[in-house]
Order: sequence, then C-alpha cells, then structure tokens
Amino acid sequence: MRRLFLSVSMLLMVISNAFATEESPERFIETFTHEVWSKLERSRDRLKQDPQVLKAFVEQEILPYLATEKMARYAMGKFWRQASDEQKTRFVTAFQEMLLRSYANSLLNLEITAMKVDKVIPAKRGRYQVEQIVQRKGAPETKVVYRVYWDKKQQRWKVYDMVVENVSLLLSYRKVFNQQLQEKGIDAVIRELEEKNRAFLERKAAPSALFDRGWERVA
Repeated sequence: MRRLFLSVSMLLMVISNAFATEESPERFIETFTHEVWSKLERSRDRLKQDPQVLKAFVEQEILPYLATEKMARYAMGKFWRQASDEQKTRFVTAFQEMLLRSYANSLLNLEITAMKVDKVIPAKRGRYQVEQIVQRKGAPETKVVYRVYWDKKQQRWKVYDMVVENVSLLLSYRKVFNQQLQEKGIDAVIRELEEKNRAFLERKAAPSALFDRGWERVA
C-alpha cells in the first residue's frame, strides 16, 4: 500500500510539473513580452552605448524563445535543399545574428506604454496565434500577432513568426532572400550577412533603428 501511495504521488507530481512547465500560449506571450520590456527599460542607456552588451541581452532574453533554425529554413525556401551542410550551418548562424541586429535596433527605439493579449487562435498541428495589442507613446495602438508552438525537445514555447500591421516577418524574409539567393547565390548571400553582423558589433555605439514600422524589413 505504501509503495502504491508513493507511485501515485510521484505520478501526480510529474503531471503537475508538466502542466506548470507547459503554460498556456497566452501566458507565455504575456510573461515573455513584459519581462523583456521591463529588463530593457532598466538597462536602456547602457544597451544603447555598447553593442556587445546589447547582443548579450538579446541572446539571453529573446533568442532562446525564437525558432531560429525553422525560420532560417523557411527563409531559404527551395534553396535549403540545394545548400550543403556547411552552408546550412553558416546561414542559420548568420540569420540568427541578423535577427539579433534587427531586434536590438528596434527595441531600443520603441517607446511602449502598454501591452495586452487580446485573443488566442488555435492553428494546425498544435500551433497558436496570439494577438497582442501594443500601445506606443505618440502612436496609434498596433496589433502584433505572435505565431507560436510548443518545442517538446526544449520544453518551452517558441515564436516562429510575427505579424505587424498585417505584414509577416517570415514571409517578408522569404521574399527578400529568395530574390537575393536567385541573383547572387548561396555563398554570396551568407558572406554579406556575416559582414553586416560583424560591422554591427564593431561599432562603438549601437546604431539607431533600421526601421520603425514593425519587424518586416531585412536588416
């Protein structure tokens, strides 16, 4: 009887821990966005002055929750199948660094006053669309749609796309990269990305935002 009690108790603990870990997509987006914004506000001046500190902030607070490899594969489209293993590895790394630059520049120049999840829409294969209303200082409110899924391997939610003002980040990247890969080839596109990433980190101070309207342009 004691063994049965212990077995049942252990099972209940496992179940309760699983539910505690796999929080709802709504809760994930609320927690994720508010925590990132709170930490950024406390360190904004320092982040503006040092690109290396800014890079570390994005790597620690944002990139772990982005499905960067899936996004990179989608951005390459048909060229992913043509790429060698080395080219795929380099492109994923360079793509992630590009996202880092884009997020870093955007976040520093946004003045958000409030964020609230408005709606959660289930999609296919366990994916969700989480709609959040964002209010910015001196600007009309904006709807940001986060497309997320539960990563079973890493046991966390991951964002694989964002839609701002009806513009998909992922679709925009795919269009741009499809044209560049067609015109220049895989190696040339990777080299250009790597050079831009290095140039960003070599600057003495973080540059201003590359764009203000959403995250749709390739940096």
